[in-house]
Amino acid sequence: MFKRLVMMLALAGLVGAEQRYQSQGLSFELPLEFSQPARAGVDAQELHFPAEGTPEAEILTFVASGEQVRSLAEAGQSVHRYFLSTYLGLSGTPEQINKAVIGDVGGRHLVYHSQLNRPCRIDIFERDLKDGRYFAVALRSYESMDDKRRIEVSEGLRKSLRLGP
Repeated sequence: MFKRLVMMLALAGLVGAEQRYQSQGLSFELPLEFSQPARAGVDAQELHFPAEGTPEAEILTFVASGEQVRSLAEAGQSVHRYFLSTYLGLSGTPEQINKAVIGDVGGRHLVYHSQLNRPCRIDIFERDLKDGRYFAVALRSYESMDDKRRIEVSEGLRKSLRLGP
């Protein structure tokens, strides 16, 4: 009886049925079923929830090589600003800048709000790596996603995010 109840709850999506994803050498788990990663420009990939129809949330992954980070710096631009402007259409200062444990290592959690196209909140988890590379993962959540669900996705992403499989 208990086994049957757990199975029914899992099918209904009420028991943690984490979905594992890999994008650009990053791996993470999400509590909702997103689309598979698809190209979103030269250096980024994007996943959507739901996989079909109008998105309630999108995840954008970006990984820059050490050479790309150096080239941007030599041109007077930070890789962080490049990611924000090129892939998210953002400029300016974030509303929040927080230290964060990303996976099992330190990084930054930035929060923006945008009115571009559709009103949304953007949570960015980013890290500079010891070998000179940089990665950022952005969760863009629209008003159609309730706060509880957004927090579940954001925390699942932050806690499970790893470089490698």
